[in-house]
Amino acid sequence: MTHIYYNGKVFTGDENLQQAFVVENKKFIYVGNNEEALKYKDENSKLIDLDEKFVCPGFNDSHMHVLGYGYSLKMINLSRKTSSLEEMKNAIKEYINSNKLRENEWICGRGWNHDYFNDVNRFPTKDDLDEISTEYPICIIRACGHVCVVNSKALELAGINKNTLQIEGGQFDIDENNEPNGIFRENALNLIYNKIPTPDKEDIKNNKKSSFSKAECWFHINDVATYRVTNGNLIEFEPCENADPYLLRVFLMCSCLGFIMIQRDIVAIHGGTIVIDNKAIILTGNRGAGKSTLTTGLRLKGYPFISDDVAAIEIKDNIPMVKHGFPYQKLCSSAMDKLGYDKENYFSFMSDTEIKYLVDAHDDFIYEDTRLFALCELSVGDVEEVQIEEIKGSEKLNKLIANRYRVEFVQAMGGISPIAFKTLLQIAKNIKFYKIIRPNGQFTVDKQIELLEEKIKILQSIN
Repeated sequence: MTHIYYNGKVFTGDENLQQAFVVENKKFIYVGNNEEALKYKDENSKLIDLDEKFVCPGFNDSHMHVLGYGYSLKMINLSRKTSSLEEMKNAIKEYINSNKLRENEWICGRGWNHDYFNDVNRFPTKDDLDEISTEYPICIIRACGHVCVVNSKALELAGINKNTLQIEGGQFDIDENNEPNGIFRENALNLIYNKIPTPDKEDIKNNKKSSFSKAECWFHINDVATYRVTNGNLIEFEPCENADPYLLRVFLMCSCLGFIMIQRDIVAIHGGTIVIDNKAIILTGNRGAGKSTLTTGLRLKGYPFISDDVAAIEIKDNIPMVKHGFPYQKLCSSAMDKLGYDKENYFSFMSDTEIKYLVDAHDDFIYEDTRLFALCELSVGDVEEVQIEEIKGSEKLNKLIANRYRVEFVQAMGGISPIAFKTLLQIAKNIKFYKIIRPNGQFTVDKQIELLEEKIKILQSIN
């Protein structure tokens, strides 16, 4: 059904307000004046008179830096110490005097704004920070996040001098002698950030639980181990006292390999993979969507599987192939109950948010890479029965990106590389993408399987 909203004051982000908009199948198909909008009218249309009311899009914050915010919590908070340059310097001095610092340990702060300085009207420079310390490297980040200032020690450790070339998309300022004055802008910030070491074991023991970059990842799992993943070719770990060896391997084979793949520019999808008629179907979706439950339901019905939680994809002769994983599944307690497993007979562990059980699946597992046919994104919605719909066009690519394994860390690890993006484009061109929506609070695995089988059967008859 087409919904036509007219006679309003519609804000689109431009200075001039529009009068009307048209919505069809939950998508905006027109925004503009009343006359053009009413041309979409047919016998099934619904007209809504806005009565000259103001219409504004929803307030959606798509510009969030969650990881950056997390890192900032470990920095000196300079946002309340910005009434003067002198006040800010004293705050940093106080931090140095109050903390037991190691040799060359970086001192980082964020939140200053020179517009609020009442003693000077300029950015700080390395000379200002050298008055605080020349023993420890100092890096202070402006409130906007687009400018940082460092002292001489930081420049020395970063190897930056008058012979250093400027970087595309940014710059570092120089003084009258062509020497860097400590101010770095935009992309030039990476010249400094890339030299700030990732936390070592002592940092982690002092409540720094993780740190992520393209070259190196650290993370700590309570009562299990501290893991380090480096350059896509090395995994190191230090077990906690009395750590369960079985559980140690779980994080090695999942999280660690996930970070390895990001470092290697390998695309991996967060989901289980079932094989139907020699074609791989990846079942993906957010936590609690029912990925493992549906994977298990299909496996118990006789379909083999090749991965449980991580589906790595390789392009061979322009064809996306799913690499086989490990012959076990991780199931939550409710799925174990609904699928008839006796939980007493299975190893359990605490995942991010809930207890999971490891289920052996050697008998249903195949050790062959398999052509990827489709992705199915599972979700829970306000529906009365299970629904399935196809995702096409640019939305398919966006869905692929959103369902990458450990996607929440991709940006911190350098973003989507050109190699990974090319792989994602190849996948999007060569597969189908479906969205399965199930009712909340109902066990509908059998119906989901029925719809999926029906869809696959129809497509194969066409092809």
